[in-house]
Amino acid sequence: MISAVVSSRASIVGGDVVDVTVQLTGDAPAGGTVVALTSANVALSVPAIVTVPAGQRAVVFSASSHTVVKSVSVKVSGKVGLTTKSGYVGVTPR
Repeated sequence: MISAVVSSRASIVGGDVVDVTVQLTGDAPAGGTVVALTSANVALSVPAIVTVPAGQRAVVFSASSHTVVKSVSVKVSGKVGLTTKSGYVGVTPR
């Protein structure tokens, strides 16, 4: 089961990339655990899915931000089965 979605930085400047970690409550089974990802704002792009490798409890992916004219807090969500966890990344203007 998914336990958290955590950004490596609370805030980034539009155009920058940030690492985001998806954490599980336990080790992923054989074949890994597929996590569906969504971003609540076009200011931050995330991959549609990531896979936590078998035997691991987390995976890191890169999220790309886009230019913004005002600061925005973007909700990034990960879903495994019926469980969804979210984290936030601030995107600020250059």
